Amino acid sequence: MSLKMRLCLFQGVTHEDVFAAYEQFYRELDKTLVTSEFEIGNDHQIDIYQQAHDWVVVGLDGGWERGIRQAAYLSVSRSLDCAGFFIYVYVGWGYELFSDGVVRDQFISMGDPDGPAYCDDTANGCNGDLDKIIQLFPFLNVKDITPYLVRLMYPNMNPSLSVAERAKFDLDYKKIVDVPPRSGDEFMRFDQCGVLNFLRVLGVEVEMRAYQDKNGYTENYVTFLAPVYKSFSVSD
Repeated sequence: MSLKMRLCLFQGVTHEDVFAAYEQFYRELDKTLVTSEFEIGNDHQIDIYQQAHDWVVVGLDGGWERGIRQAAYLSVSRSLDCAGFFIYVYVGWGYELFSDGVVRDQFISMGDPDGPAYCDDTANGCNGDLDKIIQLFPFLNVKDITPYLVRLMYPNMNPSLSVAERAKFDLDYKKIVDVPPRSGDEFMRFDQCGVLNFLRVLGVEVEMRAYQDKNGYTENYVTFLAPVYKSFSVSD
């Protein structure tokens, strides 16, 4: 299945404060937040969930205006003096780790680093830094987090291999590494839904659930178990 996801996690703060910080950010841009009813699958709104297990989840809308969205969540982090993640699915999944309004680390599981959270792969800047995660979130277990910071990077092959031989090599290599990161994980490491494994190890309660629309079509959606606090869109 194809999964679209862009969300932020803020640790150790309240959902009320997160909403107020977003509101202040957009107010300074002469924009207003227009609240609305939560609707599953509506990618034209931003959803803030109630704090659960010390995390506030913010499901972002479907726009790819990278600059303004990053500026918004870094502003929230700065004003609330907190750390968190921007987590997304593009080709594989990835994260941007931040604290006090500053990007500290980045990771992509596979694909081009020129995605929604660009990172400079020439300096191994997309590999994820376990030490930085644990430094900001010492309640996490090193052994639990390590299996998720694995990238799909194929080893160097013999240049004399044919196209068919290269394709078989790639497939065989992926079979070795594309496994559930930990025992009990629901999804394979490089499945787009593998991001749910990572969210769960952080302590975020999330499921994939089937919903039926008004026309009778059924689709699966990522569903956070914390109640929704507010849904809104940004208006001029």
